[in-house]
Amino acid sequence: MDQAEFQCAHNALANDYFDRLDNSTRPEEAGPLILQFILEEQRLRRGVVDPSPDRDAVDQETIAALASPDKLGPEHSLAEVVFRRLVVDPIDAAQYLGSAIKDRSDTQSRRAKKPRPSRRDSITRVIEEILEENPSLPAKEVGRRLQEHPDIQLTDSVYRHTGDPATMAETALKDRVSAAKKRLSG
Repeated sequence: MDQAEFQCAHNALANDYFDRLDNSTRPEEAGPLILQFILEEQRLRRGVVDPSPDRDAVDQETIAALASPDKLGPEHSLAEVVFRRLVVDPIDAAQYLGSAIKDRSDTQSRRAKKPRPSRRDSITRVIEEILEENPSLPAKEVGRRLQEHPDIQLTDSVYRHTGDPATMAETALKDRVSAAKKRLSG
């Protein structure tokens, strides 16, 4: 079988199993399907699809590789655990995989719901405070009010916050005011 024929047969096999996996709702169905797919994929790769002692040998090698996937790196730790369990108990492997996927999803959801620290520096926050009082102020007036603010100093055309290392060039004021207005109006 040449590479094109193999690829075509492999795609057909994968599509068949993926369809069957999509239709399985319980680990009792999914685990054995995953193991069977891996076995059939290796049989196809080695060219021993029909029952024979050679096919049995390929199955034994595949099961041994699944039981001891020592060639996998740490980024494949989940796959390693699933492969090891797949050989011993396919149902348990499917349950473990489902649980791991749910745990990962829950972790990502919790992380996404956490408030993120503000990416705006202290000078930008002061600009936003000034604009909250009057959103139509022009940049020059915002600059004048920045100079009057007790935490901001203008030295050598650079605004500096006295409480932290935040700085802003006077030439950047117009852009910062414009961006702040967009954020406040949105």
